[in-house]
Amino acid sequence: MPYRITPDSAGGVVFLDRGRGKEAGTTRVKRLAAVTAPSRAVRGPEAPAARAGQSAARAGAPSPVRILGRGGLRTTGLTSSAGTVYITGTGTTAGALPASVRRLDGVPKESTVTTRGTSVVTATRWADGKDSRFRAADPGRPRPVGIDLRVLPTERSAAFTVDPAKRPSAHIAAGGVPSPRLARAHGSRTASAGTRATAAAAAGDPTDPVEAERRAGA
Repeated sequence: MPYRITPDSAGGVVFLDRGRGKEAGTTRVKRLAAVTAPSRAVRGPEAPAARAGQSAARAGAPSPVRILGRGGLRTTGLTSSAGTVYITGTGTTAGALPASVRRLDGVPKESTVTTRGTSVVTATRWADGKDSRFRAADPGRPRPVGIDLRVLPTERSAAFTVDPAKRPSAHIAAGGVPSPRLARAHGSRTASAGTRATAAAAAGDPTDPVEAERRAGA
């Protein structure tokens, strides 16, 4: 059963496929390659592969699916950033990976990659010592968050705390104000509904015998 379906920058789709039968409790990392029609500009060693992909597409043949690796169902994950898909958690890879897929060794399954793909957020937690089940007296009050980070180029780790209330923005209140565009759209829908209701009231209910007699007498 495919899940964690994640597109990559090369037009392929990477996903996890839950094992069944003897492979229950495991998952396979798979990639569905893109099949595109070759451009007239395609030349050299890439041209035959491009033409083969076009022929397969015309024949209705499925795009090639390759198994990239295997791992535990509860300990293998996927994340992505900037077109690159990252395999997280435990498990092993099968051969060389495509350029659009990378394996992150030694990071938890739930890790996420930063926007530019230079660091990995390996863990987050409330820094006030309470978990998500804690009900604060003021639920709208920002809470500090502890973040564990791993820098990929240097393989060094860092831990720090982000406190949104430490240096609040001068425009922080704007985050809770609805967009004016939404307000205009809501007003337009309300006006349209009112117009339809008025027209329906003026026309009367044709299924009401009293209304039918009133219209006939008029």
